[in-house]
Amino acid sequence: MAKKNAFLEKLQTKAATRELMSTAEGIGQTKQGMVDAIIMTAGYGSCMKNDPWGEKRIMAFIEECLENYQNQVFPGIEIRDDADAFRKRTDELIAKKCPNYFEREGP
Repeated sequence: MAKKNAFLEKLQTKAATRELMSTAEGIGQTKQGMVDAIIMTAGYGSCMKNDPWGEKRIMAFIEECLENYQNQVFPGIEIRDDADAFRKRTDELIAKKCPNYFEREGP
């Protein structure tokens, strides 16, 4: 019986490892896709009009985006005791610059 349990445990471990690796790969691909989209938009996008950004400015923007995500946005969507405070602060800052970004509920 011990052999069977060890075999099942090994199969479960392999399945969990594959799932984690697949998730990590998906996150990496999504992150790379977003960085590529930022570079394409900031460097070549029609919204940039006559002021397309160069490498230095684009990379600084990407670095700051990642920092904001890690330190402010992600803590607001994580399962943690202070998530609501992070989300509230993020929403307050966004509402100041882009008030139409939010659909208001109630009166």
